[in-house]
Amino acid sequence: MGIEALTGMLLVCILIIFALGAPVGLALGGIAMMVGYFTWGDAVFNVIPTTIESTYFCFILLAIPLYIYMGQFFTKSGIGDAMFDASQMVIGKVRGSIAISVIVVCSMIGAMVGIIGAGIMTSGSIALRPMLDRGYNEQLALGVIMAGGGRWES
Repeated sequence: MGIEALTGMLLVCILIIFALGAPVGLALGGIAMMVGYFTWGDAVFNVIPTTIESTYFCFILLAIPLYIYMGQFFTKSGIGDAMFDASQMVIGKVRGSIAISVIVVCSMIGAMVGIIGAGIMTSGSIALRPMLDRGYNEQLALGVIMAGGGRWES
């Protein structure tokens, strides 16, 4: 079977299962297991336990709660507010300067953390309150935090 036919078949299967109202994760996982079963046979069912095991014993994921704790520590101790006050002094009285400083501080935290989810959680716990206190719209504040918390890959 060619790649075009396989892609079309998978797209049709996904659309049918979504139309039936199945959850996205279940639909995509079920289709992947069905195609894997027809392609590789019973060996595809060994993928699930090995993937769960390798994810469960990944020591990198151990750092995520510690970075979230660091963000809460920065927030409760006032270090986060001091970081934003210092960046405000550097940037000056520019329109949107708190958003610019949030991007700078969140980018630094995202670069330190290296895990996007933990970086965004840490940045969010530090940056959301100062932005809301200074009158920013909630959606704009969350968008700035999400943009700054991600890391660039090149």
